[in-house]
Amino acid sequence: MRVAKLLCAIILLLAATGCWDGRELNEVGFIMGVGIDSKNEKYTVTAQVVNPRGSAARGSSDYGAPVHIFKAHGNSVFECLRQINTQAGRILNLGHLRVLVISESIVQKKYAVLRILDFFDRDLEVRADFNVMLARGISANKVLQALHPLDKNPSTALFRIPELSKKSFALSSQVDFDRMVGDYLIRLKNIVLPAVSIKGDKQNLGNKKGLDSVEKLPLITFDSIAVFSKGLLAGWLEGMDAKTYNFLNDQVENALISVPCTKKNTFDAIVYEMTRSSSRIIPEMKNNKPVITIKLKGSAFIAETHCDSDFTKPDVLHRLQDELNQYMVTHIYQLLDKLQHVYKSDVFGFANKLHSYLPLQWKGLAKDWERNFANLAVEVQTDLQIISTGLKNKPLLLEKKPYMN
Repeated sequence: MRVAKLLCAIILLLAATGCWDGRELNEVGFIMGVGIDSKNEKYTVTAQVVNPRGSAARGSSDYGAPVHIFKAHGNSVFECLRQINTQAGRILNLGHLRVLVISESIVQKKYAVLRILDFFDRDLEVRADFNVMLARGISANKVLQALHPLDKNPSTALFRIPELSKKSFALSSQVDFDRMVGDYLIRLKNIVLPAVSIKGDKQNLGNKKGLDSVEKLPLITFDSIAVFSKGLLAGWLEGMDAKTYNFLNDQVENALISVPCTKKNTFDAIVYEMTRSSSRIIPEMKNNKPVITIKLKGSAFIAETHCDSDFTKPDVLHRLQDELNQYMVTHIYQLLDKLQHVYKSDVFGFANKLHSYLPLQWKGLAKDWERNFANLAVEVQTDLQIISTGLKNKPLLLEKKPYMN
């Protein structure tokens, strides 16, 4: 009996010896952001590593900056990160990665994006929920150096802003790593990425003193979308093109659309707040030819008006609703024309839709998809409803007191 108890105790002790690959916290550094540039046929990798004491300390600068920037050059991303380990004096962990910033110099080279995806897709520590973005007009290294006035950790700001844009403005997009890999493979390397740029005095990047001056404050900005064709950067979507893409890709929770009062007066407009939008892309056969039908639905609130339209009149609201729908249809066709004939990028996955819904017809189209994509017929249907004029029915322009002429 005693022997049995002794054996059980030994087994329990052996099982409780801890993790074989465990590390102490003071031996580990957590990477929140990674930037990848390319120069002279080599990678330049920037790692934004959390400084725990600097992040936790309040009201004191004794513990330094909340993050530290490390940079290394090498023939691969993995080699660069191993060099950064020696610079930081810690084993760096990618399990808390929030953002991956890729520079324009990378996406101009064939298969370069694929090589980067392979490392992050293969690494055991990496989770696939971090955001991916393209640095526009600036290096990825500079983007990670930009401080934010309301966030101690710059990578947190880079992670939050695209999500906020999706919820309120729709001028950019939010793409996490998992979606990027899926789109890259399914959409034949025709993907989009949010473009990040820095506006303001770039000399103050990484300098806390720059945060004290509003005029010199360098601001992280997301106001365009990068479009890829065959894995290479093809161009940018800005303004209404970017918003239209997000509407058709169901990436909009809330957005603003400004419709001019008249064709001659494009300065004055009615501003609509768009909510509850949804879109569908449906492949069909019409007259023995494949046709893509795009359907967009949504609700609109009148948020602001510079026009003299009287919203109390039903015929006026019907006219404005028709103008809003026509405005969206026009911009959808403009975007499709740019994607089909200028950028030659199937970012909406028409090929995948045709393969799934019309497999027999797709076999013929696939032989010369680039030409067939450019000539593919697309029909657009919109159903945007104005459901509220806000607290007022008449604009202030029409509200005159009895004693006023």
